[in-house]
Amino acid sequence: ADTNSPSQSLSVRLQKACAETRTDDRLRALASVATNLSLSEIPEALKAAKSLKQLRERVVLTESVLKRWGQLAPAKAFARIAEMPEGMVKVQSLHRVLPLFAKKDLHAAVADAMQMNPGRARDETVRMLAEIWTRQDAKAAIKWVKGLPESFPKAGAMHDIYFIWVHLDPAGIASTVQNLPEGDTKTAMIINVAGDWAAKDATNAIKWAEGLPMKADKELAL
Repeated sequence: ADTNSPSQSLSVRLQKACAETRTDDRLRALASVATNLSLSEIPEALKAAKSLKQLRERVVLTESVLKRWGQLAPAKAFARIAEMPEGMVKVQSLHRVLPLFAKKDLHAAVADAMQMNPGRARDETVRMLAEIWTRQDAKAAIKWVKGLPESFPKAGAMHDIYFIWVHLDPAGIASTVQNLPEGDTKTAMIINVAGDWAAKDATNAIKWAEGLPMKADKELAL
């Protein structure tokens, strides 16, 4: 059944999707309904999702509608998700919508994230933004994370930044790595810098390793 024809009303498309007898077909049909929603149909679709009897159907339609909203108006979709109660639907919806919001306006996404209530969703949002920002400007991402209040997931976000940055630019992160406090993160980063840099430029990687001030770090890197 064609559950995604723009010539049909949303209620008709949803009725056809719900009429599918097999569960997997029904879930796919509900997700398909969301793919071509207009902006004006979003509120009706979210309301319809709440009325579905099965939990999986409610979740699939809700997440699919929020993703579509994120494609059309990411800032508004993010604001709606931020107001949702804590739970997997909220977190999964953030994973779908936040990259779209950040791609359109990273700084607006960062500002809105700072206004979220404490909880897993905010923590996930901060770490996702740190990853996205690192791929654009690692040093700016680090500056932002270091300036976050202590109630934010600063350690986790910094960990994510380091392990993305090292694979993007091992030479660029090398001086930062040698100044990290002793511990598992520094050890792992030295190994990653040495391996990734040597694959691109073995001569300068060796010079860096031999110049490390700590004997144990030097031996590890070499």
